[in-house]
Amino acid sequence: MKAIQILLKVVTLFNTQLGFRLTRFLASMPRRSATKERDQDFINSAKIIEFYRGGAKKVALSWGKGPVVLLMHGWESRSTHMAAMAQQLADQGFQAIALDFTAHGLSQGRTSGFEAMYKDINALQNYVVENISPNIHAMVGHSGGGFCMMGNRLLNPLNIKSFVVIASPLVPHPAIDGIANALKASKSVMSLVKENIADTFNTNWASFKNGYIYKPCSQQEQLLLIFDEEDNVVNHQDAEIIQGHFEQSTIYKTQGLGHTRLLWDQEVIDQVCDFISATNHQFDKPKTRITAKL
Repeated sequence: MKAIQILLKVVTLFNTQLGFRLTRFLASMPRRSATKERDQDFINSAKIIEFYRGGAKKVALSWGKGPVVLLMHGWESRSTHMAAMAQQLADQGFQAIALDFTAHGLSQGRTSGFEAMYKDINALQNYVVENISPNIHAMVGHSGGGFCMMGNRLLNPLNIKSFVVIASPLVPHPAIDGIANALKASKSVMSLVKENIADTFNTNWASFKNGYIYKPCSQQEQLLLIFDEEDNVVNHQDAEIIQGHFEQSTIYKTQGLGHTRLLWDQEVIDQVCDFISATNHQFDKPKTRITAKL
């Protein structure tokens, strides 16, 4: 890594644009999460859906029958990390479909990023509408997957009314901070990276801070925001800021679960399933649930 950092520094000194392109390339290669025994058990229990985007095979795992719910994992994660939630949704009468993003899980590809992720979501949407159901009941996204899910909803809208965001940032600072810390990229390069990410969603970086990604598309949309107060990746206070931009939302907070254990917590899963199951969900004041530290 040290050699890469030195190379990037030298390249940037001669050409900032070239340094930016190198940084973007290096940041686009996620580490694949290993397939553990638990993951394989989830895969074996699911129906495998295959579709193509850009000539590369994408894979999603499906459980159950009924109204369709799509689930999106985070960066360097995989569909099986959403499986416990998906299986409970299936038990409650839904067809829960969890996507493997490009270069993640069972999907093909070596490089990925915000653009690839939201295009994967749109491709899955189109596949579902054409082959499974003309309507998608709800969508759930964790971390960067949730951020891209909400962005895709603006760029490729469907008549979906219910969304769940789990530990997704207001602004993609986790990605920016991760790139800057790993590659030691210069401020000028990181400024270009920020604007490139914003341009991916047809906006600018300043608009991210003003809640652009979480702007409601209609008064019928409902949003559940789930955050943990001890998340060291995403600031849980983003929930209140997002709610300020998305009035028809409710907040559910935990403590002691961090960034990823939220996906396996039974009370969190119950909250998600209850929210999606409710046909006429009435939003109360934001509420906080404190869990024992694990």
